[in-house]
Amino acid sequence: MLSKHCSKDPEEHVIPPDTSLDKQKEIKKTPPLWFKSLLGFVALIISAILINTFFTEDLTDVVENQMKAVRKDQLVEAYAFSSKKFQEKTSLDAFEEFMKKHPAFSENKSLKFLERNVSNEIGTLDCVITTIHEKKILVEYKLVKEEDKWKIQSIRLEDIGNAFQDTRDESKKNTKSNPSDQISSLKFTQFVLGNSLSQMGLVKNPTNIFKTNSGDIYLNLYVDEVSTGTPINILFKHIDSNSSLNSVTSKAPNDGEALLSFVFSPPNNSWPKGNYRIKAFSPNEISNSIEFKVE
Repeated sequence: MLSKHCSKDPEEHVIPPDTSLDKQKEIKKTPPLWFKSLLGFVALIISAILINTFFTEDLTDVVENQMKAVRKDQLVEAYAFSSKKFQEKTSLDAFEEFMKKHPAFSENKSLKFLERNVSNEIGTLDCVITTIHEKKILVEYKLVKEEDKWKIQSIRLEDIGNAFQDTRDESKKNTKSNPSDQISSLKFTQFVLGNSLSQMGLVKNPTNIFKTNSGDIYLNLYVDEVSTGTPINILFKHIDSNSSLNSVTSKAPNDGEALLSFVFSPPNNSWPKGNYRIKAFSPNEISNSIEFKVE
């Protein structure tokens, strides 16, 4: 006779497999908390960059489209890219006069954006305009949103004047032909002097006349056809007394067209009056210079 115990379905006596080892394996495969946090932080940074690019992309489109219209002499269309506040302060006739006064806008060949940001619903663009004559103009644009579209609120030129000196022709004269030298074609194209810098290190309000109490003098030096790492030497000289500050050296940050920045502090907290010369030269003796005055 079968007992009640033996009459039960055999499946009731099957012992379930021990899954503790599988659980351990699963635990080992789970990334640590710090790794998850790191991934989250990286994702946040990437998202912020993408969002900033997305929100500032339209800024550059507006400026580029206005520049295209100006280049085609379509000034009415170019004027339409400006804000209502801009148009209240600046009539179409005044806008056209401004563009004629600064032909770099109509002669623009290319536009390079150096800095872009949006803060408190105001977009800022710092850019360099290169003209068909290879002259470079530093321009700051301010933009605001109107009916969900960016409009140009202001245009400020930072390089009009003798302080922004194009020395391309002179640089070519000083170039020594040497085919075996990789940097023989280097050119010092422009010098920009001033007392203050933008956040991107660009000289603001360029000038070639300073005061004895002007403080630090900044130089933006534009170099063309240069190789990365090429050393550029700068000699700062007081012409009247034939005395010089210690020479300084900086290396080109990239190939092709490069921007190097320098700062010079006054001796004994005051610049002696007189005429000055800043000379830039490369290892193969290509050189160029700019002169300025302290009153």
